[in-house]
Order: sequence, then C-alpha cells, then structure tokens
Amino acid sequence: MLSRIRMSRKSRGCWKHGIFMLGSFQPAPGWRAIEKSLYKVNSEGIHNSAKLKETTIVSNLDSSNNAEQTKGQIDFTNYDFQNAFSFRSTGEIFRSYLIFSLCSYPILVNNSMKLMTYGQNILGKRIFENLMRKTLYGQFVGGQTESEFLLTARQLTKIGIGTLLAVPMEEDATGNQTQDNWYDENANVIQRCIKLCATMNNNYPMMQLKITAVVPADICARLSAAFPEPSANPETVKDVARVFAEGREFHHNSLSSYDTESLNRGLKRLKAIAKCAAQHGVLVLVDAEYTYVNPALNLLTLAMVMQYNRDRPIISYTYQNYLKSTFHTLKKDAELISSNGLCFGAKLVRGAYMEKERHLAAKKGYPDPVHETFESTSNMYHQSLYYLLDFVKGSTKSGFVMVASHNEQTIKKTIERMRELSLNPKEGNVFFGQVYGMCDHVSAVLGQNGYLVYKSIPYGSIEATLPYLHRRALENKAVIGSTRRDREIAREALIQRFKQKMFPTRLRKSDITHP
Repeated sequence: MLSRIRMSRKSRGCWKHGIFMLGSFQPAPGWRAIEKSLYKVNSEGIHNSAKLKETTIVSNLDSSNNAEQTKGQIDFTNYDFQNAFSFRSTGEIFRSYLIFSLCSYPILVNNSMKLMTYGQNILGKRIFENLMRKTLYGQFVGGQTESEFLLTARQLTKIGIGTLLAVPMEEDATGNQTQDNWYDENANVIQRCIKLCATMNNNYPMMQLKITAVVPADICARLSAAFPEPSANPETVKDVARVFAEGREFHHNSLSSYDTESLNRGLKRLKAIAKCAAQHGVLVLVDAEYTYVNPALNLLTLAMVMQYNRDRPIISYTYQNYLKSTFHTLKKDAELISSNGLCFGAKLVRGAYMEKERHLAAKKGYPDPVHETFESTSNMYHQSLYYLLDFVKGSTKSGFVMVASHNEQTIKKTIERMRELSLNPKEGNVFFGQVYGMCDHVSAVLGQNGYLVYKSIPYGSIEATLPYLHRRALENKAVIGSTRRDREIAREALIQRFKQKMFPTRLRKSDITHP
C-alpha cells in the first residue's frame, strides 16, 4: 500500500540549506499487493451509508456499567492488568518491555535507521523481516496486509479502542521524487484507505493525512513563505477553497508558473481525497510537519474546511504545542472558521520534530521556535486544550478536539474539565489518541471507562515503514518519562501474567501491585 519517500541528491542538498525538497513518492516493495487487497475489499462493498453520528455513540461495553464508571475518577495507577493487556500475548508484553528498555539508550535510538539498514544488508531480507516482525515492526505497525490490519483493529475494538489509520509516508526517508504520477498513486491509495475506514465498525471513522504525500513539500515551503499566517489572510483561504468548490486554478504572484502548475495538481488530489472522505463520513486529521511547510499545510487545511465542514467536522488540522506560536494560530483558526458558520475540529499534540527544529534554527540563525522546557510545552498544551473544550461546549456547530497525548496528567485534566463542562464522553466532542504500541494501559483504561479512545495504527510493508519506526524510536527517547512508565508497566504485567499461569487459583485482584 504505502509509499516510501526517497530523497534525491538534489533534495539532500536542499536540506543542507534549510529547505527539504520533496518531489514524488516511490512505491515501496509490497505496495502493489497491498493496493490490490485494498481494491478487492472496496470493490466487494463499501458501507456508503457510514456517516458521522451527531448523537450518542454506541459503546462496545455495557452502557450501564460505563455510566457508573465515568462518575468516578480515572485512575491509571489502579487498573486490572488482565483486562488492560487482554489483547496482548505474554510474548508481546515481553517485547514491549524489551523495546522500551532499549529506547533508554540514546546511541541505539539516534542510529536506529542506520542499524536497520545495516541489518537488512547483512542479514538479508528474509531474516531481517522475521526479526523486525518480532521487534519494532510488530510493536508499532498494525500489519503488512489489509487482513492483518483488520485483525489488529478487531482486537482493539473488543476492549473499547477505535482505530485511527495512519499512512506511514515519512518525509525524512531517502528517494527520488520527481514524477507526478507517484503523487497520483499516493492520492489513490489514500482514497482507498478512506473507504477501508468506512467499512470498520466505528461511529466516528478516522484517518490521518500527510499533505506532503500529495503536494510536493518544496512547493509547500515556498507557499509558506508567501503566507506565513493563513488565518490572517481569509481572502486567500477562500480563494483556495474556490479551487475545491469550482475547479478553478489558484494563482499568486509569489509563485512561478512551474510552482503554480504543481500546486494546482496537488490541489486536485486534495479535492479528490476530501470529497471521498465527505462521501464516506470519515474524519481526516491533517498532520502538521516542519515549521517551514506548516503555514502551507494550515492554509490548504483551512481551505478544505471552508468547503467540506459545513455540517460536520470532516477536515481538521494538528496543532503542535511544542511550538511557541501554536496557541495564537489555534485561536485565530477557530475564530476564522466559527465566523464563517463552519464546523471546527482540532488534534492537539506536543510534537515530534523538536530536535530537527532546533538544529535548523541554530543553523539558519533564526530564533528557536520550540519551547525551552517540557513544562512550558505542557502549559501551552493545556491552554490549547481548555480553550478547545470551552469552544466545543459553546459552539452551535458540531466540533471536536482529539487529545493526542500519552501524558497521564494531561488526560486527567481533560476528563476533569469535561465533567466541569458536562461534556458527555460518548457524544463525539472529545476523542483521545495514542500511538499503537505505546501507552497501552492508558488506552485500555479509557476504553473500559466509556471514553472515545483511538490508536494511531499504520500498516504496510516492513521496508515502507522503516522511517516511521525510526521516528517512533526518536519520540520514545524524547519522552523518556513516558517510556520509563511503559517499561515499568510492561514489567509488572509480565509478573502478573506469570503469577496467573503458575498460581491460577491464588491470584486475586487484591494481590495486584502497581508500578
């Protein structure tokens, strides 16, 4: 399925000068087979009637039990390991413990991409792929085929966890991206993934989208330079929206004729994706990326919102709270969309590109855009969170916030504020999100207590997902506290699993201790 980005020599040179030049995506090995499996599933029957529910979601758990559970406080230190890890085998729990232990060694994390490349060359494809399935790939990827992905999704559904399909098109991979047909193939794959999401048993089907998978990032960088604050240029946003509505082309004097043609081809791909999502009732959460392309991503997202969010928040943007400017951007975007009588959705993250952003700022000589400390990042995250919770409570239009966080305190703050505002956890105003393979205990507790929680799950060939796995390792190093917590919990879950097998009649719930 999933395309692998490769950086040309020219692109690598541009990265050295602070501009990451992306052309097109080269299909990775195994892409054709997965594409065919997707086509088969979609051709056999798509649930075209899958629409977003404006009313209460039907929980997988008993509704009366959920009503009682959500009255009390969520407690992440006093949970039932048997239920929290019911979808994990003992071997998978041990794998989690091993991987999170290895992530505590910076030398391994920083060189993980090189190590995986060397391993592939030395061990050969077959042995290397078997090793990856038992380690990093098996931990963080939902499967290589559509059937494997659906099996993973069904296992999560049993404990009240939804699926947020992530197409692992990583911008820091190597390759040659020069031909538009490669971008066209990516757009086709994304639309098939949207249709796949619509077949799943979720009242709120979702998937993530990287705009640079269908619009060249070098074009996005130049568009960002022309429009550094899109919400301050509402007429420009509306001009781009008219491209989606009327099929006209977008022109601006800051763009060359080549850039204009390339941008408009990308806009056609985005139009097809957004239209497909609207038809199938699938929420599309647009990823934010690097600061030098983010204004363009924000502009194109706002334009899609103008066209497709009249009745439902089909399109939403991701706000990276490790950036000092994020709350200002979020507030201006919400005000712009609200003033036009449209639905507004937002995904909140802390951020995944901190080290590269700081390195680039130091190299180019401009102020560091990233908060100095984790605490200041968390303060802005909570400021954005409270603003959005108040916004969705007071808005007359449908809206939501996706709280994408592994931080237990952030999740507790969200739940407390939801209670203060009397926001029903089942009505689709607030979602929680964690990465597949991380923070399983938090996801399970939320799902068991009736909250709408999703796992961000990629799937595709091992080779196609290597850059994604490298970024997962880097993120684990950046949030070492969360990694340590995951490791401790995996260790405790292993102990309890062995106790249960050795003394099945002696283990009582009161015997369970917690890290």
